[in-house]
Amino acid sequence: MRMAGKKGMVTAAASGITGSPFSPVYSAAKHGVVGFVRALAKRHGPEGIRANVVCPGTTDTPMLRVFLARPDQQSTHGMDPEELVAKRAGQNALGRPARPEEIANAALFLLSDEASFITGTALPVDGGNTA
Repeated sequence: MRMAGKKGMVTAAASGITGSPFSPVYSAAKHGVVGFVRALAKRHGPEGIRANVVCPGTTDTPMLRVFLARPDQQSTHGMDPEELVAKRAGQNALGRPARPEEIANAALFLLSDEASFITGTALPVDGGNTA
């Protein structure tokens, strides 16, 4: 956990809020992160410590292409990674993947003084996928 003064912020994933049919174990781990942060917020709130979690959705990074075209996925074997990215991004309301800086901006907000009364929240930054 990154601590900046009396603020904490970690990342999970949108699949830590809803479930993921693509990777149930990953989804379970991310649900654990969300629960952990919520428990920390309640435990350390009286000390003035805030704890939040950003839950990114599909984000346009090199890791996304590796994840979508991994060899254990028979249904995507031999498909173009860019086609897979477009298909996955089309599942959210905005119809595109997030840019890394959009995720970073959400994290910066939660760490800022503008978010001084926000703690224990799981903020989906997923283009409306969890809406």
